[in-house]
Amino acid sequence: VAPAHYTLHLTFKEDTTLAGARLSPPDVEIADLAAAVSLPGGSVCGMFAEARNRLGCRLALLHELAPLRANLTINISQEGGASLVSASPSYDSGTARWHCEVSVDADYPRDHCRPEVIAVRCGAFTSPGAKRERAILDALARRQHPTVAALLDDVASRFSG
Repeated sequence: VAPAHYTLHLTFKEDTTLAGARLSPPDVEIADLAAAVSLPGGSVCGMFAEARNRLGCRLALLHELAPLRANLTINISQEGGASLVSASPSYDSGTARWHCEVSVDADYPRDHCRPEVIAVRCGAFTSPGAKRERAILDALARRQHPTVAALLDDVASRFSG
């Protein structure tokens, strides 16, 4: 469950240039945004907009994936400006073991943003030549799922059958 309020802490140098930024609680990483402000074309307004996008993406994912948490173990982390969703069946679900990683752009859940599967694994080890994993990745890429939840439902159905 996401907190009701977030606080953005900005640190300035004596010459009033931005020295750093952090979000409290630290649900998304924004230190790289503070560094980008000092680059040519960087702005504090742009940093605020990107921080808002990243936080909005995380909150949308938490809300969207909440119903799936009954059967899946889900972890949301951040890699640069993208969110990384890792999912696998809960240990007590009694379903086949699999693991899936999905990359989501910070603009998600806008219509132009589609989640992208970056890795899928069946069981504890990959299949010989990773044939099954590649076939599943190809099939998922062709489907162009509009949401992460729809994509994870599709992955789960492929491994349960």
